[in-house]
Amino acid sequence: MNLAAFIALILSIIIQFAAVVLAIRFIRLTDYRVFWLLISAGLVLMIVRRIAPLYYLLSDPEYKIALSNEILGIIISTLMFFGLRGIGVLFMEHLKIEKDIKKLLEEKQLLLKEVHHRIKNNMSTISSLLSLQAAPLKDPVAVEALDDARARVESMTLLYDKLYRSENFYDADISEYIGLLADEIISSFPGSDAVTVKKELESINLDARRIQTLAILINEILTNTMKYAFGKTKEPEIVIKSRISGDKAVLSVHDNGKGIQKELNKNNSSGFGMTLIEALVQQLDGTYSIVRNGGTEVTIEFKL
Repeated sequence: MNLAAFIALILSIIIQFAAVVLAIRFIRLTDYRVFWLLISAGLVLMIVRRIAPLYYLLSDPEYKIALSNEILGIIISTLMFFGLRGIGVLFMEHLKIEKDIKKLLEEKQLLLKEVHHRIKNNMSTISSLLSLQAAPLKDPVAVEALDDARARVESMTLLYDKLYRSENFYDADISEYIGLLADEIISSFPGSDAVTVKKELESINLDARRIQTLAILINEILTNTMKYAFGKTKEPEIVIKSRISGDKAVLSVHDNGKGIQKELNKNNSSGFGMTLIEALVQQLDGTYSIVRNGGTEVTIEFKL
């Protein structure tokens, strides 16, 4: 028996076994369990392969193993062990970075949630102040102006409330938000129970900025509808639709009321409501149209 070769073989097996232990340790410490499990299985097979000459050597003292091969085996096993350790350290560092990033994201989400909550509370305070300011006034024009301002603030408050309660602070589905907003706006008017509201809203995700602009637009359109459209209409109805047409989002509000006055349209109205609608549509880089069609239909289009 070549004692030096025998010792070299044993040492090679010990180093490979240490590599297996190291790989098993990384299975527990990292999230890449399958990866390390495959490496461990490969290392175990290598150990089995190295044990075979040892079995023959113990069974037959005349069995010869080359010292040079076993020295090469020690070198390869050592390189494999330290290489595996280096890879494991990289994985651990990567895992630590992932955890740090996750922690920062959680802190950022918490901060954003707190910001939205504070903004929502501030807007509620502004709405209450507008109501208090309007209460003692006798001038109906002034009262109406303050009530309109309060309604616009409340439409934005609803957006912040939805963002505060959701997991995503950056965008929202208009099919959920616009429908909820429409119900709240309409219900704030006397006689709203008599109004039938139909919603045909496709799912369209928009960023919070554009959703907020749409909220004020919807508030303006529906407020005007509830104030001026129906009068003596027997079965008042409002239809709100949203859809995607090519690369554009299309939102329309149609009522079956008496219709907008012929002399009043987007081209010749000096009223604040029309001016606000015009400005908000420009913010969306979109276009809008007002059509008398068995009532009034306002259609807004803008690119997604």
